[in-house]
Amino acid sequence: MGVAAIVDTVAQRLARASLSQAEDRARRYVLRHFADTGRAPGLAELRRELQLSSEEDAAAVLTRLHEADLIVYDATTERITAAYPFSGKPTGHRVEIGDRTLHALCAIDALGIPSMLDAPGVIRSECFWCHAPIGVHVEGGVVAAHWPAGVVAWYPEKDSCGCTATSRCILINFFCSEGHLGAWRKANPREEGTALNLQEAVEAGRMIFGELLRS
Repeated sequence: MGVAAIVDTVAQRLARASLSQAEDRARRYVLRHFADTGRAPGLAELRRELQLSSEEDAAAVLTRLHEADLIVYDATTERITAAYPFSGKPTGHRVEIGDRTLHALCAIDALGIPSMLDAPGVIRSECFWCHAPIGVHVEGGVVAAHWPAGVVAWYPEKDSCGCTATSRCILINFFCSEGHLGAWRKANPREEGTALNLQEAVEAGRMIFGELLRS
């Protein structure tokens, strides 16, 4: 099965959302803010950027983006906790772009960030089974280097249940070898999905995130 047949792209959710011009400006601003600073903007920042009349209007825009599963917005705390592919808190998937360290929601998200930002990046993570360090250097849409030699990624067949970040993303991980992926699958026999080699995983990341700031 090809990569295109398995990935659930943010672009597909974006197309289904039919965002207003203001909502799409907010989406882009949130992503660029994450990319530039490693954190989400607050309501006051979003209100100023969009020239909205109140922070309540900014919160309504974020709620709309959350409902479309384009970001994760906590209305109780009035904070954005994630905006695919970025996490607002440290995760096990770190992406070094220049002098910035960004945190991704999952392995495929991490591999997609260099494509989205059109910049080389180094992903640092760990094996989901043995916790051995894993590194992947992505440049120009290809794997320039990686370690250890047998790294693979796992993409689950799991319904997103309305929020991909809290359902599918937690299972999209790196393994240091096919053997350790096999050990994890044996321990979790009910989990279904597809093993991807690194270049397939980079292509999945490009398909999911590569056009998010260009469309």
